[in-house]
Parts: sequence; structure tokens; C-alpha cells
Amino acid sequence: MIDYINEKFKESIQIQITAAETLPNEIAKATTLIVSSLLQGGKIISCGAGVSTSNAIDFSALLNSSFNTERPSLPSIALSSDVVNLTNIAFNYGLDEIFSQQVKAIANKEDILIAICSDGNTNAISNAVAAALKKDLKIIALTGNDGGVVAGLLGEQDLEIRIPSQNIVRVKEMQLFALNCIIELVEQQLFPIHKD
Repeated sequence: MIDYINEKFKESIQIQITAAETLPNEIAKATTLIVSSLLQGGKIISCGAGVSTSNAIDFSALLNSSFNTERPSLPSIALSSDVVNLTNIAFNYGLDEIFSQQVKAIANKEDILIAICSDGNTNAISNAVAAALKKDLKIIALTGNDGGVVAGLLGEQDLEIRIPSQNIVRVKEMQLFALNCIIELVEQQLFPIHKD
């Protein structure tokens, strides 16, 4: 058991090293897009399917409250968190439309869609991205593996943060890390602490 645990630590550390070499620019660009959207009166709309649901909800909750800085709430909605809405849409349109229908209903041009999935091939996420594109939203996609269908949908104004792994568990861990970095950076940009 100890050998297995040590192997998991090594695997996670190796992915973090690779991500540290490849992702800082994308994380910085994502922060800039989010700050710009918020300053223009936009909101951050996040969605995640499967194991990525918790990352989307956590990201939105931390924007709504605070992370490291005492500050005003920032407008953010997790499309994964409203069970009544999700089940109603699934009943009427099917599971693949649970996020796209919400994007169509609430998204405005100044908003940003944060689309999170482990491999980029979840229909509910790719449909949300397609709906966001039709509304001319900027999209920040967090993927893994080869980026899948979602990566192929993104345009020039959009951004992909692709975790360099095919292991879904490691991808989810690094997506949470990337999202937490983004929240910290957003707080630093919007609410800088001045030291006298």
C-alpha cells in the first residue's frame, strides 16, 4: 500500500512539473480575460460534467465569496448547481443540453463561460461551448488528454488550459489547482493590497 501511495505522489508531482512548464501563460491569460469581463459588468458562468462538476461549483462559490482576500462578491454562476433546473432541462431536452439551455437563457456578451471537462469530449460541455459561441461569449476551457471536441470548437478569442495528462483523476486535481491560481490572481488584480 505504501508503494502505491508513493507512486501516486510521484505521478502527481510529475504532472505538476510538466504543467508548471506549459500552463502559466494560459493561466495568466485566463485571469486577464476574467478581470476584463468583470470590469465590463460581465459575469463568470461555469459548468463541469462528471468529476468536473465540483470544480465548477467550487470556482463559482469562491468568486461569489472570497479566497485569500476580504473583498466584495464577484458575479459568478455555476450551471451545475441548480438541481431543479438541471433535471427539468434534462427531462425536456436531454442530458446533453443541461448547460447549453442555461447559457442561451442567461448569458450576455460581456460574460465568460468556464467549461471544465477531463477529456474535452463531454456532450453537455461541448454543447454549452457551442451555445456560448453563438452568443459571442469568450470561453475558457479546461481540458485534459488531447482537448477533444471542445478544443476543436474554440475560436481565436477563446482560451484552452489543457492539463498534460490522460489520467482523469490527475487532470481534475490540476484543473482545481489552475482554477485556484486564477481566483488568487483575479483578487490580486481587482483588489490589490497596498502595504504602507
